[in-house]
Amino acid sequence: FVHFYRKSSLTFLCHVTLFWSANNGVSQETMAKKEFTLYEIFAITGGAIYISLYAAVVNPKLFVFLQSFAGGNSLVDSEQNIGGFRSLLTMVAPIGFIYIFGAFNHLKSLIDLTIAWRLLWVGPWLYINTKTSGLEQSAANVIAALDLGIPILAIILNWSTAIGIPSRVIQHFQQPPVSFSRQLLLWIGRLGIFLVPFIAFRVVGKNNQSYVQSFYISVMGCYYLFYDWFARCADRSVVVFTGFMELVLIINLLVIMFVYGEYHQLGLQAMLAYACITTLMHFYTFAWDVLVLQGKWTYGWWALNMMGLLSILSLIFALFMPLYSDLSKIKATGKHRQDLIFAAFVSLVGILLEEIKGRAPKLAAVNAWLLPFSVFWYSSMSNLMVINNWGSPFHPSWLANQLVSALFSGHFIVDLTFSLGTVLVTGVATTLAAVTLLLYLQPTRWLWLCSNGLLLVAVSAFWMILATSGVPSLTIYEIPPAIPAIIPLHTGPQLLGAIETHVRDLLMGIVSILTGLFLHNYAKLHGDVKEKDKIISGAVFFIVTMSWFLFVTPKVYLYQDIYLI
Repeated sequence: FVHFYRKSSLTFLCHVTLFWSANNGVSQETMAKKEFTLYEIFAITGGAIYISLYAAVVNPKLFVFLQSFAGGNSLVDSEQNIGGFRSLLTMVAPIGFIYIFGAFNHLKSLIDLTIAWRLLWVGPWLYINTKTSGLEQSAANVIAALDLGIPILAIILNWSTAIGIPSRVIQHFQQPPVSFSRQLLLWIGRLGIFLVPFIAFRVVGKNNQSYVQSFYISVMGCYYLFYDWFARCADRSVVVFTGFMELVLIINLLVIMFVYGEYHQLGLQAMLAYACITTLMHFYTFAWDVLVLQGKWTYGWWALNMMGLLSILSLIFALFMPLYSDLSKIKATGKHRQDLIFAAFVSLVGILLEEIKGRAPKLAAVNAWLLPFSVFWYSSMSNLMVINNWGSPFHPSWLANQLVSALFSGHFIVDLTFSLGTVLVTGVATTLAAVTLLLYLQPTRWLWLCSNGLLLVAVSAFWMILATSGVPSLTIYEIPPAIPAIIPLHTGPQLLGAIETHVRDLLMGIVSILTGLFLHNYAKLHGDVKEKDKIISGAVFFIVTMSWFLFVTPKVYLYQDIYLI
C-alpha cells in the first residue's frame, strides 16, 4: 500500500516539482531522482486536499455530499451560509501550497510546523466553534477528518520521524533572522499571530453563524506562523514563495470582502489593512536588503529609483482620471502634483544623506529607508481616498470647498490607516529627515543653500498644521482628541490659498536644495576657489533672504482680513 501510494503521488504531482526546482537552484534531473519519504507524501496529500477545496468553492454541493455521510443539516442550506462557507474555503485552500512547497523542497521543519498548527491551532478553533458558534457537528466531523485525520495518520505511520517534531520546530524557531527584511517579517508574523486570535475571539459565539467568521479569521494565523518560520530560514529561494503567499492572503481577503459581501466585518477590514501595509513593507525592505545593504545602490540612487517608481504609478493614476467623478478629478489633479513634489524632495534628501552617512550612519540609514516607504504608504491611501471621494480632517479644504460630503470616510479602518500614513510622512519621516540633515550637514557655503531649502519645507509644513488642520483626530471616534489650528484660516478660498502658498514654499525649498547640491558638487570637481569669492557669498545671502521674503509675504496677505485692522 505504501509503495503504491508513494508512486501514484509522485506521478500525479511530478510537474509541480519543475517550478520549485528552478526556484531552489536544483536541476530537474536531481529532483527526478530524489525520492520522497512517506512523511513528505502525507504532506503532499494534505496539501492536495486543501487545494482541492477550490472545487467546493465553485460548487458547494461537493461539501454537502461529504457531509451527508456524517448526517446532520447541510452547512450550505441558504445563500448567506453559502457566502460564509465559500469565504472559509477561500481562506483555507491556499494553505495547501505551503504543505506541497515544504514537501517538494524537503523542508522537514516546515512540514513539522504544518502538522503542529493543524493539531494545536486549527483543532482547538474547530472545537470552540462547534461548542459555541453553531457549527454543525456533522460538518465539524468532516473538517476534522480532513484536517486532523491526515496529520494524526502521518504521525502514527511515521512515528520515528514524527517523534522529533517538537525538537525540530523548537530548534528552527531558535535560529535568528539572517537579514533586516527577515527581522521585519518576524515581527510581522508575531504581531499577526497576536491580532488573529484577538479578532477571532471578538466574533466567536455571537450568533449561530459566527463560526464562519471566527474560523476563517483564525485560519489566517497559519499564514503568520509560516511568516515566522520563513523569517528564520536561511534559504533565499523561499523568498519568492513567501511573497506569493503574502499576495494570496491579500487576494483572499479582497474576495471574501467584496465578492462574498463580508465588507462590513471590522475585523476583516483591519486584517486587510494590516496585510497590505506589511506586504508593502516586506517587499520594500527585501529590495533594500538586496540593493542598499549589499552596497549595490547608494542612498541617493535608492531614493531616485523609488521616487521614479512613485512618479510612474502616479502617472498611471492620472491616466485614469477621465473615469473619476467631477469632484474626484479636482482632488486627483492636486494629488498628482503632490506625488511629483514628494518625488523631487525625497530624491534630493536621499542624495544629501550620502553627505552625512559618515558622521551619522544609523540616522542616515533610518531616514533613507523610512522616508520613501512613508511616501508610498501615504500616496497609496491618498489614491483610495480620492477615487472613492472620501474626506479626511487632514484635508479640511476638501470639505470647506464642498469637494466631499463628510469630514471622514465613514470607515474606521480606512480613516485610521490614512491618518497613520499622513502622520508618518508629515509628522515623523519628513521632520526627522529635515532635523537630521540640519544637524549633520557640514556648514559649507553651498550646503547652506540646502539647509535653507530644508528649513523652508519644514517651517511651511509646520505652518500648514497651525493654519489649517491642527492636529486632527485620527478617526471619527476622536483617537486621539483633536487639537484645533492655532492661527486658523476659515473659509474655503483661504484654505485653497494656503495650499497654493504651501506648494510655492515647497518648490522654493526644492530649488534651493537642488541649487546648493549642484554648486557643492561643482565646487568639489573644480576646486573651492570660487566659494571664497565675496560676490558669490553675497549671492548666497541674497538668495536666502529673498526666499524668506517670498515665504512670509503671501501669508501676511492671507491673514490681512482676519488679524490686520
